[in-house]
Amino acid sequence: MKGENIVKAAVCGLAGTAAVQYSSAADRQPDVVVIICDAMQQARLEGGTAVTPSLQRLKDNGYSYTQAYCAFPLSTPARFSLFTGMYPADCNIRFNLENRPDRFAAVNWDKAEAAQATGLGNLFKKAGYETFYGGTTSLASRRSITDPYPYGFDNFYSPERHDQLGRDAAEVIRSRKSDDKPYLLVLSFINPHNIGQFQDYLNRDCLPPEYMTPKKKEGIDRITNHMKKLEGVPEEERLASHYPDLPFNLERTAGEPEGLPSHISGYTDDQWRMFLWVYDRLIEEVDYNMSPVVDALMEENRLDNTVVVFLSDHGEMAASHRREHKSVPYQESQKVPLIFAGNGISKGIKDDSTVFHTGLDFLPTLCGLAGIEVPAEKKGLSTAGLMKGEAGRPDRKYTFYEGPNWFQVLEDGRYKLTILEAPGNPVMLSDLKEDPGEMVNLSESKKHASIRKRLEGILKENLDSRGLSIKD
Repeated sequence: MKGENIVKAAVCGLAGTAAVQYSSAADRQPDVVVIICDAMQQARLEGGTAVTPSLQRLKDNGYSYTQAYCAFPLSTPARFSLFTGMYPADCNIRFNLENRPDRFAAVNWDKAEAAQATGLGNLFKKAGYETFYGGTTSLASRRSITDPYPYGFDNFYSPERHDQLGRDAAEVIRSRKSDDKPYLLVLSFINPHNIGQFQDYLNRDCLPPEYMTPKKKEGIDRITNHMKKLEGVPEEERLASHYPDLPFNLERTAGEPEGLPSHISGYTDDQWRMFLWVYDRLIEEVDYNMSPVVDALMEENRLDNTVVVFLSDHGEMAASHRREHKSVPYQESQKVPLIFAGNGISKGIKDDSTVFHTGLDFLPTLCGLAGIEVPAEKKGLSTAGLMKGEAGRPDRKYTFYEGPNWFQVLEDGRYKLTILEAPGNPVMLSDLKEDPGEMVNLSESKKHASIRKRLEGILKENLDSRGLSIKD
């Protein structure tokens, strides 16, 4: 495999490389740094207890969105969409593929590989960029889910996915010379995904040895290390002074249909508060691990000629509706933090109104910021002009999302309708303006019958145009 020959290639031999004074020359395409984390909920980042100075530096120097939705709240489909600008279901990539040969065989690989060929890395490489990828992958590829090469990334500079990844990426950035080609560099952190082992952590003393895979052990160990910070603190004090409050939408949605893909977690309220405390610490861990990159970009005018982006592949339920994990059609699972900063981008802007589809809009937006032509088949919209103050909001009324057994349409960022692929095709309808916590399913409301009918028609029209249908 080509990638095996270039692991660490970008880092080896760089020690002692002289720092470079970057200029903001107008004739040079900007360098691009993409920082991805796994399972970070947008609302938790905004309203939780995590202290995130690195992210705050990017916010202060850039443009952040609070209405960014992932294409599909699960790692492999979300990342496929992020890097190709294509809906995952169009290639039947609707699950993670690791250790699942049945799902792997069901993918339309010819279509997926065509999308990869015109995906982010390959477009930038064709435009003269050197391309680098480091960290966790979860990428849909016929070759291997750990191989970023089909997506156009020639240099797999680091297999690390915690603090060492940030240091390796910073070393690549500092090694660049003023006459080098521009570069696209991705660093992909695993956290706060380790919260997925919270139940395993609670049951750690009775887990059988054969259950303890390396990934499960990693998650349990990370949670254990954070919980050690509260050693000696009585439970009463933890509840009174340390553990965060429960989310306002803790309880299940009235009228929630059966068949949603994520189970209801049976934690006590005190355990949920412990969960949230750990989750916030894992968010802080990401912020700390990315700090060497932010430091490197802030030095010597690099940010003047660099576009840096921070986002998550998907969210995390984190106690809302008494659920954990992802995959479900709720805001906590779907909405992600999204920050752009650097070359020509407006500073200190918080955009609460623009709906940004990270699966479709990310690729054309980055291409727009780098001056790269976007292939006609890409259906997303660029917000490059909006962020540079050169254009208004993109004119779009509807955005479309999907999950393992559901399809969804969002109208004007307000009305959200989901149809499940379950017996009878149950429907969920939310008014996010009046009910931001999605506490009531309005699908049977007579007052909202016309809205339901309209959105069902819009969603089915979109699926028809893509050659898809909703199964029961």
